[in-house]
Amino acid sequence: MRRSDDQSPRRPASTASTSRAIIVGTPVSVKHDGLGSRNVVRVVRSYKRRMPETITIVSASPAGACGITLTEGKTQTIVLGWPGGGVTTKGDEWGASLCD
Repeated sequence: MRRSDDQSPRRPASTASTSRAIIVGTPVSVKHDGLGSRNVVRVVRSYKRRMPETITIVSASPAGACGITLTEGKTQTIVLGWPGGGVTTKGDEWGASLCD
């Protein structure tokens, strides 16, 4: 078990077990604002729960606020959960962050 003051990376199995969902997806739209980004992602495959064909993923700025960087057209595996520093999700949006 990780101590609260331990800054070491989590093990993949721990990250997967505590995430809300995991997807393989391709961003089709990436929009940045002052706090972070809203990304429309086409879901290629989902794990832990059934996901719609497209979802919106919200993330904080990658510059020190734990945000992730998604590239339009580049398929990636994305762990869904908290959106990161100061950013909130709306009703059907998902968050993604590099931090716990």
